[in-house]
Amino acid sequence: MKRGAEVAATSRGLDAVKQVIWARLSGSDRRLIRTSGSDNRISLHVLLLAVGSLLAEAILARTLQPADTETEAQEESHAQDSSANLEEAKSPGVTVLPEGQKRPLRDDAPLIDDDLTEALKSLRALVNRTLGEIGAQPLDDAKAPSPNFLSWKSDDWSALGAAGVAPLGAAAGGGGGGGGGPVINVAPTAAGTVVKGYLKGAVVWRDANNNGRFDWVDANNNKRVDPGEVVGDHVAITDEQGKFSQLGGVGTIRVFGGVDLYGTGLDFKGILSAPESATVITSITTLIEALRQPGEGVAIAASRVKSLLGIGTEASAADLLTLDPIDAALAGGTNSAAALKLYALSAAISNLFLGATAATKKAFASAAKPISDVEAANAVVAATASVLSSQSQVDFADKALITAVITQLDSKLQGQGVALGSVVEPMALSEAIANINGLFVSLVANASSARNALIALAQTEYLVQNDLTETLEASTGSGFDSGRFTASALQERLAEITDVVGSINAPANGQRAAPGRPFLSVDSSLSPEAPQEILDEKRLSAPKQSFNVKLGNASPQAGDVLRVYIDGQEVASKTLNEAEVTSALAAVEIESTRFAGVNESTVLRMTASVDSAAGVKGLVSRPLQVLVDTGVVAPKLVLSSLDSGIAGDGITNFPPTISVAAIEARAQLRLEVLRDGVSLGTSTSLSNGIDFATSLSNLLQSLAPSSTLIDGSYRIIAEQTDKVGHVSDQAILAITLDRVAPQLSTSQNAVTLNKLSQGKLSLGFSSPDADRLRANVLERPNDASLGIQIESGRVIADFAALPDGRYTLRLEAFDRAGNSSFVDVSITLDQSPPTIAFLDLSEGRVIAPYESDQPWRISATVEGLADGTPVVLSLVRASDGRSVLSREVTVLNQAVAAVFEVNTLLTLTSDRYQILAQLT
Repeated sequence: MKRGAEVAATSRGLDAVKQVIWARLSGSDRRLIRTSGSDNRISLHVLLLAVGSLLAEAILARTLQPADTETEAQEESHAQDSSANLEEAKSPGVTVLPEGQKRPLRDDAPLIDDDLTEALKSLRALVNRTLGEIGAQPLDDAKAPSPNFLSWKSDDWSALGAAGVAPLGAAAGGGGGGGGGPVINVAPTAAGTVVKGYLKGAVVWRDANNNGRFDWVDANNNKRVDPGEVVGDHVAITDEQGKFSQLGGVGTIRVFGGVDLYGTGLDFKGILSAPESATVITSITTLIEALRQPGEGVAIAASRVKSLLGIGTEASAADLLTLDPIDAALAGGTNSAAALKLYALSAAISNLFLGATAATKKAFASAAKPISDVEAANAVVAATASVLSSQSQVDFADKALITAVITQLDSKLQGQGVALGSVVEPMALSEAIANINGLFVSLVANASSARNALIALAQTEYLVQNDLTETLEASTGSGFDSGRFTASALQERLAEITDVVGSINAPANGQRAAPGRPFLSVDSSLSPEAPQEILDEKRLSAPKQSFNVKLGNASPQAGDVLRVYIDGQEVASKTLNEAEVTSALAAVEIESTRFAGVNESTVLRMTASVDSAAGVKGLVSRPLQVLVDTGVVAPKLVLSSLDSGIAGDGITNFPPTISVAAIEARAQLRLEVLRDGVSLGTSTSLSNGIDFATSLSNLLQSLAPSSTLIDGSYRIIAEQTDKVGHVSDQAILAITLDRVAPQLSTSQNAVTLNKLSQGKLSLGFSSPDADRLRANVLERPNDASLGIQIESGRVIADFAALPDGRYTLRLEAFDRAGNSSFVDVSITLDQSPPTIAFLDLSEGRVIAPYESDQPWRISATVEGLADGTPVVLSLVRASDGRSVLSREVTVLNQAVAAVFEVNTLLTLTSDRYQILAQLT
């Protein structure tokens, strides 16, 4: 570049920088350089002079590239504009502290230190932001500029994998994830630090539309984030000190993924947020952003959260947005205790966030519903903000507060058809988190140094990120092991993890950092979305099993020790040599006997780490699933709908639903349905390993669309072939669908019981397909005096003890499927003797048939006999008691009548006779 061009570039650069600085001083970012009274006022000329010197460095580094074709007149015009803007900017001033005084953590503390080096550092950060806005690279000699594009591969995420970043499939709102990986456009502007421990490899983005999601649409379905596919969100990646830079765009800053490198050493599976002006992102800034009202200033929201958390004069509201508490605590001095308090508060909030997020994810998995880490974390933050919005001051070790948040979360999840109770009782989860956070006071008080206090706080975070998360992942409702999180159990556990957490801390200047994550390679040809190593009976016949470990991300050195673990227990180790370090690949052998006794189709969790030769423990790799598969069990078929009739016999009148269980993931499941011995169809599908239920009707539709569900005997046959090729035994479920009522008939529909029958009933019936019969008198249900019995095709009952009247006997028949039919029989009970009163007859009456040619008519009224009852009227000779004449008559209208012809009477001898009425 020519000298004149350099001068023109300087002028244009100063002009642009001054305009941006003045805009900031006049706008919402004036807090960056806080003004006060007339004392100790520093002119903006001084600031611009310092900026100019930094811009000169930028010119020498060729960070500003002016157009060579611009005329001298144009350059002069730029210079004049710069002078005018400079004159307008004279009035503002900046308070500078007296020499040697450090900035206290107080509300009235200025943000610019008096120390020139610190002032230049602050100016450098401001200029870097300004340079970003005008398209130049930053003046940051601590780091090399980030590339414009980052990418990672599906196996080891080579570019971002070195930073431990999670794939974008973990974020909500996208169509990607897995295989091929995203390429992210990074727009330079802002810088800051993510403090959760320090998160390495976390994705930091500007949430321009404030929807809480990383807005990525895989428009061309190539599973890569191409230009134009990220809608309004700018992205940066944190380094191993949790720092990020060159973050473009405007809006809320959000963070997900990464590794808690100098805290717990574990993956971060939550979300953090901060207002766009913040330079640190913590759990506290997440609360500030979540509780911030629409249109409310950041300072007001920060002050409200400061009061809510019980933070006094030891820290200002601005400190919550700008102070790195880990750095301040380790620096020592009078501010160390205040910084520790801030980190302790942030850790307690984070424990609630991460514990509840793990429970939310497990509850969605139990309900077979998808949810990403970001979506689950957002739900937890929203529930927390909802509860805190009505509080004046809170304690995150208070069980009542934690319970209120978990209850609010559970209520919201139930609206989506998901219940935390399917994983853990909300009260048990609340108590576990409260007990962990309750350890804070004693741990910090007993620590011998700020560093040890930070390690102690990290131990509680480990209890959530490791112990609580693992317990939740293995839990099903009442199966949550709450005994691990009692106060006494937690104290014992702290002693066990002291070494684990104590070895994870930020290295001093010049000290080698802990090795990064290695990567366990997968030899089996399985889907990259679910990497899994398979050990079948053929492979296990060898004495040893070899596993490849990629070392590139671990940055190993010769003499470092590679360790391999199965389910957390070390099973192999080796000291790395130069060849393995150079090739970034090492093979580890594990004795096959280590896998002996493992049940078939058992998934083990294999991890690896690299420890430095000096004993600094490295990060543990992402787990590799090792499937020990020496066979496959038969699926389980169960009739899960109502088995009416006789339970357990498989004969039902209710449309059947079949549950299919014990299915291996990625096994080929074969189903066949037969009806009355004839196959209706078969299907084979790839199983996702999740138990399911289907109605027999739907199953028929899928196997044989022309078939309909009709009565008959069905056989459902299931078998599975696992990914190794093992074929299971067949599972067979026999179901008979019978919706036809049994036949039933009786020998009589109406029966009269009188004195002669002594009130006893014997009723015949027929029901050839009944499995069970029942009889009862509707007017006298369950009356034991009736002595009802059903045997040999007859119903026997004794009505003698009942009063006369009409009754209904109901006979019911039931078949094995539970179908029923009934017959009602009318019973007339009449056990009182009838009375007959003869009309126009008296004792001693004389009848002379030869004196009249009219027949003799006998009439009588009847009581106690029903119409239609037959009655025999007889003439009985008194001398010998013989019946000489008789007539059978029928009761009609409570009367009877009989006629004796004259010729018949003339055959009788003269004698005394009696008229006798009898029931037939």
